[in-house]
Amino acid sequence: MPRSGPSGLRIRKLTVPVALSVTLLVATACGSGQSSGGGDGAIKVGASLPLSGPVADSSKPAYEAYKLWRDEVNEEGGLLGRDVELNVLDDGFDQNTVVTNYNRLIAQDRVDLLLGTFSSKLNLPASSVAERNKML
Repeated sequence: MPRSGPSGLRIRKLTVPVALSVTLLVATACGSGQSSGGGDGAIKVGASLPLSGPVADSSKPAYEAYKLWRDEVNEEGGLLGRDVELNVLDDGFDQNTVVTNYNRLIAQDRVDLLLGTFSSKLNLPASSVAERNKML
């Protein structure tokens, strides 16, 4: 039964992103062949956020929301029965660094799924990296 009150509202709001995440993860695993998980380990989710620099104070709520999402998903049994591991890199609100970070998340850290960054200024170059690597 859904919880009532403010915490219940938060859980209902997270249901759509969690369902979307599962759908995207399944599409990624089935479509690209690039998933690193193999079925037994944690699902690696990567993002780049400006945790330092001129907008660090404004981006911290996004980072906290990503961590809250991870914790709540893991408390409910994870995605596809696997825990979620969150890997967030600092880009300092720099477009070149965000490109480097997303390339690293894909090639070195071998994440299974990418999350968007803080602003359209950073999401445009980040999405180009994701598209080039056939990642969602």
